[in-house]
Amino acid sequence: MEKVYSMTFRNRAAVAGFSILIVAMGVILVTFGMALIAALTVTGTLVGAGAAIYRRFARRSENAAGQRLSERASLDPSLEVQPTRPPTIAPPSTRDK
Repeated sequence: MEKVYSMTFRNRAAVAGFSILIVAMGVILVTFGMALIAALTVTGTLVGAGAAIYRRFARRSENAAGQRLSERASLDPSLEVQPTRPPTIAPPSTRDK
């Protein structure tokens, strides 16, 4: 069996006070949530910036000359993967335009 709870107020001032209390609690909860999200954002930004700075200053010896991966490894066109069958969708013909 379900229980039903109800509140009755006989005074308008009590209703107004209770309503203001409920709204204030909601505002406090939302403010706390926003502050928590802002703190997580700042923390993530600081951790990311620290990791980027660490990577910039703590390069390995093979990267000491300032070479990037694209400069060291070139692409070989003979290793390119091609489809084994033609595509299922044909290019548009002149009558489709």
